[in-house]
Amino acid sequence: MINGHNRERLLRGNLSRRMITSDPSCIPILHRTVPSFEGSVTITRNDPAAELLRRAYLGRTVLVTGHTGFKGAWLTEWLLVLGARVVGVALPPPDGEALFNLLRLRERIEHHDLDVRDGDRLKEIVHAAAPDYVFHLAAQSL
Repeated sequence: MINGHNRERLLRGNLSRRMITSDPSCIPILHRTVPSFEGSVTITRNDPAAELLRRAYLGRTVLVTGHTGFKGAWLTEWLLVLGARVVGVALPPPDGEALFNLLRLRERIEHHDLDVRDGDRLKEIVHAAAPDYVFHLAAQSL
């Protein structure tokens, strides 16, 4: 679980991504300390569920709306680890220590700054990307 102490360890690079969840039912496919959020993360276990996910996303194009938010950034990172090509559509990320920035996702995916309510532009991006999967996480809190 991310708390103040673990957040600092994560930012310093001393926290394994495996330690981020306390839910034992989560699929443990990431096992590596992330020193600077650079480089690749490898799937290190022969977990059948992990292999199923890898086969489902490897080489596929995935469109993620809201990829600049916390949940969208984590989903995008997982999809990249699984070998997907990610196309992201979202409002610009916040400055500073936003997870999107810490993971350097802008440099690793096809990123589009766009309000999803701009239907014409969204339609163009979706048509050009021809995604195999779409995850719609774009939302504004009330």
